[in-house]
Amino acid sequence: MPAVGDLIDAKCGKCKDVRRHAVVAMVGSEVVKVQCKTCGGMHKYRPDDSAAAKSPLAPKAPKAPKAPRKTGGVSAAKKAAALSAIRKEWEDLEAKTVESGAKPYDVNGSYETGDAINHSKFGMGFVKKVIPPNKMEVHFADSVKLMICKL
Repeated sequence: MPAVGDLIDAKCGKCKDVRRHAVVAMVGSEVVKVQCKTCGGMHKYRPDDSAAAKSPLAPKAPKAPKAPRKTGGVSAAKKAAALSAIRKEWEDLEAKTVESGAKPYDVNGSYETGDAINHSKFGMGFVKKVIPPNKMEVHFADSVKLMICKL
């Protein structure tokens, strides 16, 4: 039975191997905390199970298959449906507007609900909502973006 200060073999989490450790704390006759003599790391006692694990007398039972994890995210079908709805609404708006009537987007520009804009990166879009003091919601072909503007 080891005592505080004795050296024992234990698994070291930092060294990732079985090393010599000094016993630091015990509860009753059970070792609970050790300090690695190689790296100096202090951790809870992890006994050296390498001899028992290699023993042919102790075969391991096969693990049961794990159930698939639920991610809690939005399914691909829901994403596709939302994108399709955005695309359909954009096409309806585009049919009502001629692209030549679209203003080029400018951060310092002033826009109103229903205006058509032409953005250098996102293409043609339509102002769905103006949000005071300096934002607007713009409906592009594949997404809805919140953009800066002047009112």
